[in-house]
Amino acid sequence: MAAAALAGGGVADAKVFQAESVLPPGQSGFVSVPGVAMGTGSPHLADQNQLFIDFGFKSALFGQPGPTETPRPGVSIVRGPYGVPSITGSTDFNAWFGVGYAVAQDRLFQLELFRRAGSGRLAEIVGEDFLDDDLIARRDYYTDAELDAMIAGIPPNLRSRAEAYRDGINAWVEEVRKDPSKLPGEFAALQVDLPTWTLRDTARIGILLARTVPSGDGAEIENARALREIGSKAFDKLLPLRTKGRVATVPEKAGIFPSQPGRTVKQERRAFLRTRRFLKGLPLPDPPKTEAEAEASEARGGSYMWGIGRKRPTGRKLRGASQSYLFNGPQLGFSIPELFVEFELHSPVQN
Repeated sequence: MAAAALAGGGVADAKVFQAESVLPPGQSGFVSVPGVAMGTGSPHLADQNQLFIDFGFKSALFGQPGPTETPRPGVSIVRGPYGVPSITGSTDFNAWFGVGYAVAQDRLFQLELFRRAGSGRLAEIVGEDFLDDDLIARRDYYTDAELDAMIAGIPPNLRSRAEAYRDGINAWVEEVRKDPSKLPGEFAALQVDLPTWTLRDTARIGILLARTVPSGDGAEIENARALREIGSKAFDKLLPLRTKGRVATVPEKAGIFPSQPGRTVKQERRAFLRTRRFLKGLPLPDPPKTEAEAEASEARGGSYMWGIGRKRPTGRKLRGASQSYLFNGPQLGFSIPELFVEFELHSPVQN
């Protein structure tokens, strides 16, 4: 969770004078080889738990003091009191190299788990209980050729960041190969080799998280029932692929970013027709018969955030408001390490 108080006019000149966050259990997921046996790990493995239990927060202001390292010229990483890295790069590439390096320091085995989960190879190391997940990844995700095509289509400046992130991860992997004391104990315990990171691995993790965390899927059976009951024309109005008069959240001058570049309305209609034909011969399970059954079948959970501005939408200032507030509280459940990771980034083009 994170909260910030801001003073000033527009976003560009806003001054943050208070920012707090908490991300339990902690920034690091590192447990050494001896630590696996002794049950010990990084001091930042679980140092935010008590904050979370007590409804407390840690400072999230920029520039907190701490030990500094320079993994390569032009890159500095400062670790604050809770181990959150503040990364400064002399260039944008150097900054994102530092991000990859710091994330690998904190979450190297988690990166390996996610890499395998995204490629359908998780059960190889954690057991047959994850065979179904591997099946889904191999069946529903993307081939190497499809991933390569996606990566090739990324704008050069963003691809450069992905390459820098990859290089930073691999730089830390080389450090670990030279110094076994830095090896996460899970690699040794499960007899897993250290990875050489690739752009495909980063893409796979992005796809995995997009499919499994903020996903809007899971309603296919309900949608199929609705399509049968109300017909294709009404269904297309209920869940349209294209919406007339839609409000864009990205300014038009910034560019247009279609999810399927080049896809035509004619192609969409043909695909919709194929879907309807497929569903005709597909048996569907009966819907819930009682309210209790319906509630039991519903997914629970979610995330939330809110902001309070100094002014009303009309431009009139709110009575008694001297600053604006932003609160972001993602709800992901509890895991060690957490799904999210924190870092602070400074480069010539980002802060």
